[in-house]
Amino acid sequence: QVNMPLLNFFQSMSEEEIISMSITSHTEFLTAVEENRVDEQIKKSLQLWADDQMGIVGRYDVKAEDLTLGSYIRKRALSKYITTYTYNPEEIIELLNEIDTYSTKSDTAAANVYIRLLKDKINDQLYMIEKIANTTPGLNYVYSLEESRLTFANKNYEQFLGYTFAELQETGADILADIIHPDDITHTSSVLATFNTVNDGDVISWDLRIKNLKGEYIWMRNYTSVFRRNSQGEPVEIIGIMLDVNAQKNTAEQLIYQEEQLLE
Repeated sequence: QVNMPLLNFFQSMSEEEIISMSITSHTEFLTAVEENRVDEQIKKSLQLWADDQMGIVGRYDVKAEDLTLGSYIRKRALSKYITTYTYNPEEIIELLNEIDTYSTKSDTAAANVYIRLLKDKINDQLYMIEKIANTTPGLNYVYSLEESRLTFANKNYEQFLGYTFAELQETGADILADIIHPDDITHTSSVLATFNTVNDGDVISWDLRIKNLKGEYIWMRNYTSVFRRNSQGEPVEIIGIMLDVNAQKNTAEQLIYQEEQLLE
């Protein structure tokens, strides 16, 4: 009736199989209630979820709706059988209070586990992204068009150029003038201006010289696209990767020089 998402994992099972599977867990729950071990039962069931030992359903398959709808279904089911036990108004109210107390404890504990699992998943993804960013051969970055400064840079900047991310951030809006070759600033600025008209997924590439900590300029090839837009659809951040093409540029210049010498 309430279309609980978690039930989709049991569509291939017959009603008899679902009932048979449910008997064990319901027996454990009702026995825990009878023996006044509800807190223990809540902790045990949630630990199975956190440890990914629920069988058919994975721990990350549980949605927020499953928690809220599951609590609602449980309260409805428990309340349904009250009148088979008593018609005494005071006892009915007391039983409803007990159900509410149990639901509150269970919902709070489940919400804490859910949040913890989400944090673990996010941290795992961030760790993977960080590892990928720091093992690629290029200089990965995110650049704010609004603030004219880097908001993210991988560790390769320190290896290639000698700058740490903190040092790059300190340059702020002066980063173009500080580390880009004077002859490449105008072209770089004009390229950045074109992002106002590009589509998501479009990649813009250009070559420029970046100054390292020793004062040397290194040729880099930049591949960049829109990363984030504001509510008006205007690009506010771009994401890119710069690859070291200094050796290629030097080789090309040597070939041009040799060709000119031969022609002369």
